[in-house]
Amino acid sequence: MIDPNLAQKPGESMSPVGEPMVKLDLACGNVKAEGFLGVDIVKTDAVDVVHDLSQVPWPFDSDTIDEARCSHFFEHLDPKERIVFMNELHRVLKKGAGCVFTTPRGFDRQVQDFSHKWPPIVEASYQYFSKDWYKANNLEHYLGLHGIECDFDVRPMNISVTPEYAAKCDEHKVFAIRYYTNAAVDLVVLMVKK
Repeated sequence: MIDPNLAQKPGESMSPVGEPMVKLDLACGNVKAEGFLGVDIVKTDAVDVVHDLSQVPWPFDSDTIDEARCSHFFEHLDPKERIVFMNELHRVLKKGAGCVFTTPRGFDRQVQDFSHKWPPIVEASYQYFSKDWYKANNLEHYLGLHGIECDFDVRPMNISVTPEYAAKCDEHKVFAIRYYTNAAVDLVVLMVKK
């Protein structure tokens, strides 16, 4: 359970019914977003809840989290751990609540860190956590086979690019992201619990 003293930070928004919104910064490390509870495996000044996010259950009740963010952690999980993570994220989020994921997108950034797990995260990786995607691709049998219980609406938000492409028109950016292995920097995706 969340310590009620940590649930609301100065300047934090309130839910429509007047209760503090509970927002998690998952694997925040030394830096957490303002108004969020920091969760990490190692205690730092930014961490409010010490927990290994590859271990379930997380110390939060089901359907209690209003918002989450996860920056540069998901790529450190192997494929089976990613499924466990997404199933658990789905459990703790309220219906309609989302989590913004930021992961490396350029090839060098995806493979530079020896603790990143294979395969690298790309846009299509997130589709594997949407039951609509499985249905559209006639792959519904994969859900049980891989233990995928969650169901998210996948909303790609942004792919940042290196400075030499940042000022280019969108057509050039899209071409560079698609065909130049290191033009992209980060992928940002919003996953919303259905």
